[in-house]
Amino acid sequence: MAKNWAIIIGVNQYSYLEDLNFAKTDAEAMYQWLLQEGGFNSQGLFLFTDDSPPIPTKPPIPTTPTFGHLDTFFDIQFDRPLLNSSDNLWFFFSGHGNRGAGGDYLMLSDSNPRRLEKTALSVSYITERLRNWGAGNVVIFIDACRNVEDRTKGGEISQQNYQGMITFYSCRDKEKSLEVKSIERGVFTHVLLQALGKTKEQSRCLTVAELEGYLMREVPKLSPNQHPLARVEPTYKSNFILFGEAQQEDIESLYNLALKKAFVEKKTEDARELLLHANKAAKGGNSDITKALEELAISPQELKVVEPVTSKVNELDLSGSSPAKDNQEIDQPMENNLDSTTGKKSQIQIFIAHASEDKPQVRELYTKLKQAGYKPWLDEEDLIPGLNWREEIPKALKSSDLFLACLSSISISKRGYIQKEFRMAMEMLAEMPSGTIYLIPLKLDDCEIPELGQSEYGLNLRDIQWLDYWKPNGFEKLIKAIEHQFSATQKNESPLPPKFSNGDLINNSNNPRLQSLQREKEELEEEYAFLESMRTRCSKQIKGEGDWDKREQLKIKRQNYSDEIDELLKNLKNIEDKIIAISKS
Repeated sequence: MAKNWAIIIGVNQYSYLEDLNFAKTDAEAMYQWLLQEGGFNSQGLFLFTDDSPPIPTKPPIPTTPTFGHLDTFFDIQFDRPLLNSSDNLWFFFSGHGNRGAGGDYLMLSDSNPRRLEKTALSVSYITERLRNWGAGNVVIFIDACRNVEDRTKGGEISQQNYQGMITFYSCRDKEKSLEVKSIERGVFTHVLLQALGKTKEQSRCLTVAELEGYLMREVPKLSPNQHPLARVEPTYKSNFILFGEAQQEDIESLYNLALKKAFVEKKTEDARELLLHANKAAKGGNSDITKALEELAISPQELKVVEPVTSKVNELDLSGSSPAKDNQEIDQPMENNLDSTTGKKSQIQIFIAHASEDKPQVRELYTKLKQAGYKPWLDEEDLIPGLNWREEIPKALKSSDLFLACLSSISISKRGYIQKEFRMAMEMLAEMPSGTIYLIPLKLDDCEIPELGQSEYGLNLRDIQWLDYWKPNGFEKLIKAIEHQFSATQKNESPLPPKFSNGDLINNSNNPRLQSLQREKEELEEEYAFLESMRTRCSKQIKGEGDWDKREQLKIKRQNYSDEIDELLKNLKNIEDKIIAISKS
């Protein structure tokens, strides 16, 4: 179970600055909320205020917020990892802040503005020490640059980015953070606790982006000249869940963003971190996330990202593993150049559907495909004795990359299981991108193609070009069809529409409008690649899903991606038309 720890500091009494009224109250309110409502462990909560009790260790750690006490606490307690990547660590400070030559500083009770480096806590130093504890999610809240009913206290801090941190500031550069007597609290902390409380009441979750939006909207209502902001590094952490119970759409949003990082932006580490966060939000109960994490458990150098194309085998491949060459491939009857990771011949499973009367020819076909280096599937060769064939045959069909419908004058007159296999294959074909070669009617003699259709999908076996396998060059034509389908991976074709032919002219043009349109076009092309990869992934999931309801849900999701792609392509066309028009003018 993930740990939730927090360090909370509130300073009212200052030796070299004017005292504050409610910084201590803010810290105590935050401490109580995290303890009672936020699910934080009392042993992982460290409170530093003017009169907070010592931390009960041996010897006890004093918690008066002086420079000596806090510098020692950070130096000693943060010298080794105590948390892991699934844990949360929050840091909250309420008090004065200042800016010096060494960056931003948090002013403690004995901090001297003239000697910042020696008497105040550097925010850079704090972030460095917080990282040492090893928590996956470190969130910093700084309610500093305080003033009392518009009377300025302390100095300013500069709202910097800190690598790997999510940092919320109570106000922006040149602004002051107000504390108000009527609510006996600082405005920023008051609204922050309000947001956390509402999230708890509504039994939902709160993301970084949602909290920033709430603070930006609500704080100025109480303090018109105060505008909080968040600095998130890296920026994708804006999607991270800070608090509460994640809903399915929140988990899917994180999962989809992780896939985009992996496949479009090719940022493996970012994708892994997003998946870890999504896994925590799903409480380990999402099999897609678990599988993706397993596939990403490799070094970035090993990751092979394959751009999705219309070819069925070029699915999203996280693993990038390259199996050793099959020794059987030496004795090939004909040359074949398929040997990329996803197009490897020995990985292409070919299901052979046939009538029992055609066994002799089918066995010969099986042997030839095996000798050519492929992975044919034939019931009498590949069914394991003792298993239920009515269950195993559909499994083999769904896991195959190609379906050979072997037809003869005898088989086309038969009814029964072979007809069921043909219909299952046509259903699979209907779920694949247009132009995919999956089902090949393979005529073993000069027979007629039967009238066998799936009206639901508008498909008929007669609509698919057959292969006269019985003719002398039948096997060579079969191999050519297989190569046509699976060599797309070798070519590494891109799903993106062709780029505008005058791209160099656009890139070198001084026309700001052209440059802007080209940037917009490139963003849409990147979004297209992502949507196409998600649609392809849906098709793969549909193929392997045995539950009817889940299959229908996946089909709806795939259609939604298709609709988005259609709209995006229209926008792309409009932009390209504008580029052409401006270039010609």
